Amino acid sequence: MAVIPQELIDVVLSNLDPVQDRDSLKCIALSAYNLAVPAQRTLFRSLSLHAGSKRETSTFERALTLFTQSPHLTPYVRDLDIGMPWPEQQAFLSRILPLVTRVRRFVIQGCGVPWRMLSPALQTALYDFTSRPALQKLHLIFISGIPASFISLAARRVPVLSMQDLVVAPDPDDFQLHCCEVEERPPKLTDLTLSLYFKNPWDTLRELGLTPTIERLALDMDDSDDVLDAITAVAPTIRHLELTSIAQLTPRPLPLSTPLALPTMPNLTSLSICLPPEFNSLISPSRLSALMANLSVAQSPFLRELTISIAWPVSARSAVGLPMAIAENSLGQEDMRRLLGKGNAEVLGALDVFLSSSSSSASGASSSVHCTWDLLCDSGVSSTPTSPSSPTSPCTSAQKISRTREPDGCGGYHARVFTLFKNTIEGCMPKTRARGKLEVRRSVRRGYLEGLA
Repeated sequence: MAVIPQELIDVVLSNLDPVQDRDSLKCIALSAYNLAVPAQRTLFRSLSLHAGSKRETSTFERALTLFTQSPHLTPYVRDLDIGMPWPEQQAFLSRILPLVTRVRRFVIQGCGVPWRMLSPALQTALYDFTSRPALQKLHLIFISGIPASFISLAARRVPVLSMQDLVVAPDPDDFQLHCCEVEERPPKLTDLTLSLYFKNPWDTLRELGLTPTIERLALDMDDSDDVLDAITAVAPTIRHLELTSIAQLTPRPLPLSTPLALPTMPNLTSLSICLPPEFNSLISPSRLSALMANLSVAQSPFLRELTISIAWPVSARSAVGLPMAIAENSLGQEDMRRLLGKGNAEVLGALDVFLSSSSSSASGASSSVHCTWDLLCDSGVSSTPTSPSSPTSPCTSAQKISRTREPDGCGGYHARVFTLFKNTIEGCMPKTRARGKLEVRRSVRRGYLEGLA
């Protein structure tokens, strides 16, 4: 009888998903001795712990019991997602964190529990956990009153950090009594994502001098002044910039056509901007006018990737759940023509000229600028293969996110909107298309957690 090499078994099982293939992995782990270890390694690679109701045992208590009885499982955990527990369950989490020593990605969600309600033991465990060399990615979500020293520690120890809707508070007076000392070491932070209603997390990083090493910055902030302040702070080192908020391209008090003057970014190689559609236009020509001005003054000679995403709700619920007066005509060609509105040809043509002039510039540094247009749809919409206008472009991860079948009655609407979107882009940017540097695609809009590294 032929024997399958153990190495091949390990590779096959490591490619299963610990969430989607959970039941299969549990059965595989019990089927044979040589399958147990690789199946368990995949099964426990990602662990999510959140408080349950008072009538059921929390995942914290169950996880502690399991790891106490089977300590060989703890090194398998590489991705840990926790929701802050209420006081009666915090002792379990404070005992779990020291056990999982090889976690590389850590997500902390506030879940309505402010930092001040955490026990001293749990606060100490969180500080110690963040100090571990193995930790590479830390995501902080909806946490109220998080100490400034914890933000400082994270930026000095973790290369990838994201903060969504945090409120940073000064350190308590008894900080040194129950928390480990924050070392004065250079920042390790290179990748920062900010999605904020409150500005003080960014102010904390800047005031502590923790921004000079940032190479990738993703911003979702409502105030244009805050956006400009953040970009200016990292301009000398930034390589990848992503702007995903509605109000970022234009200051609020000024017309939409007024540009936000970006600083010089000498090392910038990729710029990604997500635009909302305007009321009568899918392509948002007025905001694209501001984008054009931004590109012309950004002075980024090494820019090679420009991605413009349009967040458009062409989902099952938007196509089916429309009011009757709109739904009756939602699949009409005339209705879809109105989606693209006025002014697109002029703005897209100007962008085409800019990219062409960049390619023929004397420096030649921007000769390989690749322009990608991405129509972001909800999860009910399947992704689209790479546009023929860019035959050499590899299939991106965004295109691989979903291949789900569209609901009956909606697929035609989705396909026709994308076809019109694609034809408009390609028709108005012939020079970029002729150079093989234009890609138009449709991909699935992901949630905040799904989009994090």
